[in-house]
Amino acid sequence: AEKKITPTVTVTPNGNVIEWTEVSGVTKYVIYVSSPETDYTWKKLKTVAAGATLKYTHKKAIKGLEYQYRVYIYKDDVRLNRGTPVSVLFE
Repeated sequence: AEKKITPTVTVTPNGNVIEWTEVSGVTKYVIYVSSPETDYTWKKLKTVAAGATLKYTHKKAIKGLEYQYRVYIYKDDVRLNRGTPVSVLFE
């Protein structure tokens, strides 16, 4: 079975809130971002240990820019999946 996370991204006054569902057997989730700030390349935003939380707020998002996020899943240091990108306009 393909373990692929499609996150939910909600625009809030505090930033873009990225939420995802738990995947059993993984040790960490790594959130990547792509935006005009990164020249549309994927850059690591945050590493979250499994069991810690299923949510992260990107507080440094800039108004008027479109952001894409994806949540990679890892077991130890092996990447299992890159996740599905989700786009949002921060305004």
